Amino acid sequence: MPTENRSSNTEMVSVPFQREDRYIVIKRSDLAKVPVAYRSALVDPLFHLQAHLPQRECLVIESDWPEYEPTWAAIQARVTGEPVKERVGSGQLNDDDRYLLCCEELRECEDERAAASDEAAVLRDHLAKRDALLREVLALIDDGVGRSDTEWLLIQNVRAALEIQP
Repeated sequence: MPTENRSSNTEMVSVPFQREDRYIVIKRSDLAKVPVAYRSALVDPLFHLQAHLPQRECLVIESDWPEYEPTWAAIQARVTGEPVKERVGSGQLNDDDRYLLCCEELRECEDERAAASDEAAVLRDHLAKRDALLREVLALIDDGVGRSDTEWLLIQNVRAALEIQP
């Protein structure tokens, strides 16, 4: 079964993307179709061999499924780091390209949301510091002595903004 052009699950290679034949996949329902004469020599040993092999979880998408090519394109885009937008020209998009573009746009939206969330946290921190400073200023000037009406109005507005009760 072909797969992405990587030497491990974490290491990227710098050669052009090529599908590789790296796995032997046997569908269980196909094993039932093996002629009886071969079962003892082939099928039974496979089940015993399985106990000695590493446990793997894999996703197998057969080539006649509609998800096959979009999945390959997604793997290629991830392995090469090449966004679909750059691969797809200004011509008509097929369903696979539209699917992959939607996936890319979703990832971009999630990245933007995370950045906005980080920025909002920074802004909340700045506002909290500003409010603390305003409270300190109010504590210093709110002695009720010698304030003009304009100064008292300003103090009342700052109190209201900080939701401080007199």
